[in-house]
Amino acid sequence: MPSATSGNAGLCLLFACAQSLAQAPTAMSDAEKVIAGLGMASNYKTTAVEYFNRNHRFPNSNEELAIAPVAENPIVQRIEVSTPDANSRTVITVTFGRWAGANNVLTMTGWAMSGGIQFTCGGAGSTLADELRPAACKVTG
Repeated sequence: MPSATSGNAGLCLLFACAQSLAQAPTAMSDAEKVIAGLGMASNYKTTAVEYFNRNHRFPNSNEELAIAPVAENPIVQRIEVSTPDANSRTVITVTFGRWAGANNVLTMTGWAMSGGIQFTCGGAGSTLADELRPAACKVTG
């Protein structure tokens, strides 16, 4: 039978992981930082899909999406949602911190298809160096 404190141990472990991310991002590889940044953007993707399902269009901004800005952290400066073109696609732009250099933007583009919303990573507007991107976000050619 688990003790009353065993659940707390899991919370402490989770808290310790979050604490180490907040305090020691330099201990992470650049690739891990990119993955962490994309993880932070996952809430924006989910919320954009929910918005589309309710409104039959994508949101034009973070404000329209009614999502809180990403908390200040050393990995990601900001995450922005926009619908910049007549194709009704949504673009989620992740701007990474100074550790990624001046060209530190990675975009995820989503569009409605029969059967759901499809997202691609690393398309138009992405400037993050290819060697920092996960395989799914690399330039193919």
